[in-house]
Amino acid sequence: MLTNSDCTVYRHNGKGFDRYYISACHWQPNKAANVLKSGNQNADGITVYIPADVWLASFGTTALNPAKDIIVKGVCSFIFDNSSDKSASESMKSLRENYEIHTIMSIDRKLYGSPNLQHIKISAR
Repeated sequence: MLTNSDCTVYRHNGKGFDRYYISACHWQPNKAANVLKSGNQNADGITVYIPADVWLASFGTTALNPAKDIIVKGVCSFIFDNSSDKSASESMKSLRENYEIHTIMSIDRKLYGSPNLQHIKISAR
């Protein structure tokens, strides 16, 4: 599988977020717009393809929580302070100010075909 980047996933743990570094992925921005009766609505997002073996090395069988977890392009060394709700909220504010973050909307497991083609597809905006 062709990879062009790495990324960092922050998995929601109930209080705050745990950091997971993904060493290889294919990061693809998507430009789109939805046309509604009330006018255009921005539908830009990203699609990230992660080789299945890299996914298993990072997460094992741990599942992500779409609409709660976030993803950042590249190596993001930011660590959340999960000691209280207030500190987790302040950590999120700091992360948003310093990095371009995306909320994970869906996760598709494409575990068919040859092992070299098996991957996880993440859609985010």
